[in-house]
Amino acid sequence: MTVYLEYVIIDNFIMDLLLLGESAKLLKLKTKPMRLVFGALIGTLGAVLTPLLKVSQANGFLLKIALGAIVCLSGVKCASFKEYFKYFNVFLLMTFITGGAIIGALELMGLDYTLDSYRAAGVLPVGVNLLIAYLFARLVKRFVKRFAGGIVTQKYVFSCHLKKGAVVISAKGYFDSGNKLTDDKTGLPVALCGQGLLDKMIASGASFSAPRPLPISTVAKGGEVLLYEVDNLAVETENGLHVTNLLLGVIKKPPFKEDLLLGAYIFKSRAISPFTAYFKEEYEGIYKKI
Repeated sequence: MTVYLEYVIIDNFIMDLLLLGESAKLLKLKTKPMRLVFGALIGTLGAVLTPLLKVSQANGFLLKIALGAIVCLSGVKCASFKEYFKYFNVFLLMTFITGGAIIGALELMGLDYTLDSYRAAGVLPVGVNLLIAYLFARLVKRFVKRFAGGIVTQKYVFSCHLKKGAVVISAKGYFDSGNKLTDDKTGLPVALCGQGLLDKMIASGASFSAPRPLPISTVAKGGEVLLYEVDNLAVETENGLHVTNLLLGVIKKPPFKEDLLLGAYIFKSRAISPFTAYFKEEYEGIYKKI
């Protein structure tokens, strides 16, 4: 069998690199670029050396499975054997699915899945084609997120006023209907924010009692938020000023760019017309007229 070394190296390195990274994304595992590259290099080295070994087809299959296990172990750090075993199986599944898709695509083009036929056709290696498609998809995704995303999601950003005593801080809040976080102890909803917003309120004269931790799994795996008591939150909407009693949940690394992450509770709160709210003693001199 003739082995075209440059095709083997290019195809296997790019394919292993993409499969390692995408398998980790599916399981939400943290990755490091250099470790992914190291794992892909081991897979490439194995792909170059394996055809040189004179082994039966059955043993060759087992050898490839063992090589995949080493590639996964080298490319991504797993916290436990169970996590590694799950990642390894996802990697194998993606490898088989991708391989089948490639074979099907080549047959549609009238090409045999052999290096000789592939080279004779004068086409780019599969890995290069996949890399180009992957990079193009990432570019389009980034463009949509940066330019179109703001237009689509802007209607979900509201002007808010967070009150604690005589201190009122204006902030931008992003409405997320999937955020249904509530405090089990008080039954109050929780608006999430970063440490910066809390520091801003304290600098303006707000005083808070010691926070209470609340375990949470929707923002960070195994993380928690610190709950602070506030008087209420007023949200400006087209229908007026919605005032909600809630708790402020502070997290270390907010996964959102706005000051606050709001939930569906803001539309279940009491709505006060802008004109009425302006003259109510509770809000006079505190909340601005809209």
